[in-house]
Amino acid sequence: MTTSQPNDLLQFARTGNPKAIAALINHQLRPKGMSVKTSLKEGCLQVIIESAEVPEQHALVAFIRKGITGLSTQSINKVKVYGWQKGDEFPAWSSEFELVARDVTPNNELLLSSHSEKSPLIQDPYSTDDLNGKAMRGQQPRLPTEKVSSSSSASSPSKIQVYTSPKTSQSSAYINKIITLKEQILSDSWNVKKIIFLSGCVLFLGLASTLSWTAYTTSKVPGVVGQDASYAMGILKGQGFEVETVEKIEDGVQPGQVLNQEPTAESREKKGGTIKLIVAKPPVYSIQGSLTLIDSDISGTDSYCYGTGGYEDIKAAMPVTIRDAKGSIIATGTTEAGVHPTDAQYSSVQCTFRFKVDNVAKSDFYEIEVGRRGKLNYSLEAMKQRNWEVSLSLQ
Repeated sequence: MTTSQPNDLLQFARTGNPKAIAALINHQLRPKGMSVKTSLKEGCLQVIIESAEVPEQHALVAFIRKGITGLSTQSINKVKVYGWQKGDEFPAWSSEFELVARDVTPNNELLLSSHSEKSPLIQDPYSTDDLNGKAMRGQQPRLPTEKVSSSSSASSPSKIQVYTSPKTSQSSAYINKIITLKEQILSDSWNVKKIIFLSGCVLFLGLASTLSWTAYTTSKVPGVVGQDASYAMGILKGQGFEVETVEKIEDGVQPGQVLNQEPTAESREKKGGTIKLIVAKPPVYSIQGSLTLIDSDISGTDSYCYGTGGYEDIKAAMPVTIRDAKGSIIATGTTEAGVHPTDAQYSSVQCTFRFKVDNVAKSDFYEIEVGRRGKLNYSLEAMKQRNWEVSLSLQ
């Protein structure tokens, strides 16, 4: 690589080139597990900082502001910084500030050895020392006012021109000429190994930045346990949440009542997130039983018998109707084919038709009708005592 590349990178950054600016920042932040992407549109530079954990806002914003201001670029007038945790759909925080236009004029030359310690008057604008140190403590860098030189080796001297606030109108001629690097070494991947840049020239002309948090909006989850499910869904959707309902059989609770919710009340959730409601469902039962015909007028086989004469309506697939205390039909079914008992003594005069009706809703009383041969009435308690099984006979 040629030694002109570092200078080219800095010059590109000073013109507002977002890729060059990103390269400078990434050089310092990548060792700390952070990566940076930038874009420039209509004078607004957007800087996205991404890491495995939520980036620390205060230090990073101060770090970015110091470095961008030090570039003295005329193509950037506003900077927006976003802190992003990897895997998240939205940024954890954002901050924006405006750049205050200022003129600069050359003042002194500072000669530094490539292997000597930095002058205390000069700081790398994207130095991690600054990020972890002064930016965290809220300190401002000192401004250089005189020539400072350190021992220089013949291997790779660097020359830096320092510019301070102008004293004459001729200073505008130098607005685009801030730093000249004589030598610098780049890595093979175009990552800057070390770029010495003047941050001491940064003048803080006042607090002209506006800090705003735009973390993705969250909201407290309303408590809806004990409410009717329809009412609860209306409240949650009104707060911007989606709702999922899961029914749970619960005896002794009004059907449709919310038994539980996930997440719980007062927890903070993203708007548009889903709240799960556990809703009471009334218990259902299965009623099984049999109708036995005792008569000499029985025809058919042992596995398929049926009535004749006055009992010709007693046969397979007779309707079974279950009604509640109000007389409303709550379940229906049919009988199986009639069968003779195994006891040969009664096989010719008996024919039994079994049935089972599922999904019978809870009721204080039940009316059970098989075919058109009368009705049986049982209370809820009686059915529980009978283990939900009934039998009737005709003779």
